[in-house]
Amino acid sequence: MKLFYLLVAPVVSARAINTQQVPVIGGVEKEVVQSTTYEDDAPPAVGVHFTTSYAIAAARYLNGTTQDLAKVEGGAAYVDLVSRWADQERTVGMEQDAAVLADFMKKTRDVMEIGLDMRISHIAPTFPYLPTYANQAVREALSSAGLTSTRAQLLPNELAYDEVTAAEAAPGHDLHSSAEDHTSQMKSAPNQNVLYVNFDNSSFSIGAMSLRNAGQELKPIRYDINTQLGWWNMPVYDIPRAKFWTRIHEMILHGLEPMSRPPNRIVLMGDHGADEEFKQVVTAAVWERYEFDVELMLSAVRKEDAGRLAARGAAELAWRDGIRQREREAVRQKEEVIEL
Repeated sequence: MKLFYLLVAPVVSARAINTQQVPVIGGVEKEVVQSTTYEDDAPPAVGVHFTTSYAIAAARYLNGTTQDLAKVEGGAAYVDLVSRWADQERTVGMEQDAAVLADFMKKTRDVMEIGLDMRISHIAPTFPYLPTYANQAVREALSSAGLTSTRAQLLPNELAYDEVTAAEAAPGHDLHSSAEDHTSQMKSAPNQNVLYVNFDNSSFSIGAMSLRNAGQELKPIRYDINTQLGWWNMPVYDIPRAKFWTRIHEMILHGLEPMSRPPNRIVLMGDHGADEEFKQVVTAAVWERYEFDVELMLSAVRKEDAGRLAARGAAELAWRDGIRQREREAVRQKEEVIEL
């Protein structure tokens, strides 16, 4: 299965507006969320996926319910900042970067507070790629926005989850049905190869993981990102468009190199992760590497899920970290009582 078929595929504009898309007003996409009655007044854990062009959030409640929150479009300064980080380019000044990110975090926080009708002071942030030198800018931005990273509360040196780890933990997309199964499955379940492909507005990224369950929270064994291969960069005309898809095809092949056998699962991410033309490219790359057909595997992915997995997963991980933190505090208090 080769990519030459793309040369004769029907060509449409890369920026055509789907009539089913929710209109964006003032940079904020309004979400229609079904109201839910929760069993407890405990505040939800909030996960926020800061992509290369927007932020999208989700909340995880005590009863296991996950609620999708608003999507907030980033301005030019934000897109430039996160793209430079993804490309591992040194920035002009950390203070300027922190200010840009803080402004966007404040805007995102305000929108989330309206949606949840409550004050938000803790979030679980996730990024496509966060170089070490950007950590201080993120830390200052969170502080300026009046926010605390739930991850840093448990692990002070870690401010955010990478988006692949977050997406892996999204409810309904991890390797098991509940967090309680983590320990038991660690010993019995065989390793599974999982491929993550993220086709978003201003970037394409791919991550490969080999793991037994979401509780491991492992880093990807292979991760690549290219900010020149996003949906916005896709050419309209057939020959340039075919070359564009060929570059993505080659990135997928590179991402598959650590896997000696076909992926057990493929997780499609990003606003355009469920695009049919994109799924054909993923299918062709996996076939070229393994002669294994994943078309049916990809057909089950819903468009509305692809763009929200990392936010949902970050909220889930924030909830789990909160449990670990409370357990750690309980142990500490018990030890203090014993000492007395």
